[in-house]
Amino acid sequence: MASRSNSRLSQEVITKDRTILAAVMNLGDYAPTNVIYNTDSVQQLEAAMLAVLQAESRIQQEADAIRDQAIAAMNAFHKGVKGIKHQVKAQYGEDSVALHAIGLKKVSERKRPTRRPRKAAKQE
Repeated sequence: MASRSNSRLSQEVITKDRTILAAVMNLGDYAPTNVIYNTDSVQQLEAAMLAVLQAESRIQQEADAIRDQAIAAMNAFHKGVKGIKHQVKAQYGEDSVALHAIGLKKVSERKRPTRRPRKAAKQE
């Protein structure tokens, strides 16, 4: 089986790995030939993983809070600009050059509605 060192492992895989480590720690005569795989080394790897996951979770919460603040600031700004539009319309009128200067259409520039001609009644 190929090693997937660049992809995130599922929570199910990590849970199984932790269960295996706990089971191996209960074996009294476990003595690996490669010292990298002794229980103390793997416990240190587990502790490092948990510390990094905790830091990741904390940073994600901070990022979520900052994103919420950014959304609130953007909405407040947009609400302020909408208020400016309404105030310009109220102060200068709906057909003023000032209204056109902020990107709104003057009343005189709006296309007037036209009536559609009636369809001729069908004759049989």
